[in-house]
Amino acid sequence: MTTLHILNKPPHHPRFEGCLEALGSDDVLLLMESAVLAVSVSGLLPTGRVCALKADLEARGLSEATCGGIAIIDYDRMVGLTVESARIIHW
Repeated sequence: MTTLHILNKPPHHPRFEGCLEALGSDDVLLLMESAVLAVSVSGLLPTGRVCALKADLEARGLSEATCGGIAIIDYDRMVGLTVESARIIHW
């Protein structure tokens, strides 16, 4: 059962850490709004199914080059993730 974790808090926020602790091995983490700032912090994000919303990266002046192995997605793909997931948790 895949859970989509939608995280919009910055890396220093307590919910950010709580979200990372709650991730299961089959879960997907979607970074949006201030959470996309985490792509610039080395070693902070788990490896695996992590994606970031392109519009929020651009709004914060972050380039796709800073994202390492993180998938960059648009709003259409975000909607697709919500449809594909059995459960959604918004942090």
